[in-house]
Amino acid sequence: MHHFPDNRNGSRQKKTPKTINRVTAEDFATGTQRQAYLLVEKMKDDLFGHKSTTETRRAAIEFFFSDETTADDTFYLCCEVLEARCDVVRMRFQYEFWLRWKQFAEPFPFDACAVPELVQTEVMMCAGLEGLYLAREAWVRPGIGTDELLALATNGKRDEAVMKRHLLALYLMEERFLMSQETGMWYFTGRNPQLARMQFARTAGYEVVRGGSIYWSAMFPRF
Repeated sequence: MHHFPDNRNGSRQKKTPKTINRVTAEDFATGTQRQAYLLVEKMKDDLFGHKSTTETRRAAIEFFFSDETTADDTFYLCCEVLEARCDVVRMRFQYEFWLRWKQFAEPFPFDACAVPELVQTEVMMCAGLEGLYLAREAWVRPGIGTDELLALATNGKRDEAVMKRHLLALYLMEERFLMSQETGMWYFTGRNPQLARMQFARTAGYEVVRGGSIYWSAMFPRF
């Protein structure tokens, strides 16, 4: 699956990220592989396209994020044919929601897949159970506000100690780029190469534009 470019630039452009060749249908053999790629590409366009309707966008979200054990497993089968990891692709979409500042007014309106196992252990080690509760809420509602995220993750408990633990977990995950925010709206991105690059650039004394291409799957090594 190719990496989707972000066309927005920062206010200053001193260093431009390297580009990566886009993958197209021509890179896949005719038959099942190409059909699977074209289906995933179509659903991606339905999810992010400016001409998409509410219905087509919702269908695309369900295609990518429904729990294949209880719902349609077409996306899972496509990934299997394309030799791609479903969870890595899903994490990329969550990152794209952050890049594009997409905010969901409600949680996904279907039985959604769980937070990927490939990052659950990392979340637990970084921020404990509180971190996992926060990740679960942001996973099914990208762009959720801080107050509502904390309320849901704590089951509405207003105990000061509970709230402090969850706030600490939230910011620990932000430091590791597991969670990413945009003006108080939170996303469970798992990784954030854009923010990591900007952080490094500030340390090194230069600036980069927002966006650019990266080898996303390489950030989730196979063990």
